[in-house]
Amino acid sequence: MAEIKSTLDLIMERTKHMQLSPEEKAEIRLRETSGTVRGWLQKFADGLLSPETLESLYAEASGKSPEVRNLMRAALIERISLDGENMETLALIERLLDVPASPLKDLVRSFRNKRKRLDRQGRDAARAALADYGITGGAVVPNPSLDPARPDALAKLEAAFLKKREALSARL
Repeated sequence: MAEIKSTLDLIMERTKHMQLSPEEKAEIRLRETSGTVRGWLQKFADGLLSPETLESLYAEASGKSPEVRNLMRAALIERISLDGENMETLALIERLLDVPASPLKDLVRSFRNKRKRLDRQGRDAARAALADYGITGGAVVPNPSLDPARPDALAKLEAAFLKKREALSARL
């Protein structure tokens, strides 16, 4: 009688003579290391890893694998946003990578100021539109988010921020 084979048995039988190329092995190792680094940072963000523990894990992994530094740099810089609180991430950049975070702080500050100017322009435009209808006074609080051009302007601002952040990342 014929034996019924599981899907796993069939796959194992068909792939037993296959081998990974060195490039494929390197890609798998890089993907696994990237996942490990991102996992550390998520645990740190969740409060499950202390800065000291993260630093020791990073130091140990850096000794074994030279690409850990680049992966950590990329993952940390990816966490810097216009809307978020970036102080812990910037402190980790200084602590783990031993590079000054001031250029990144300046970048975030600059783009937050640009967003404030955009908000102010939207409020002024809304106030002027209300004044055209005869609505004026100190109690008038215009909503800049109702400006139809605002989503596009914010998207452009965010795209410019991401582009500058990546350019700065390459220099760190």
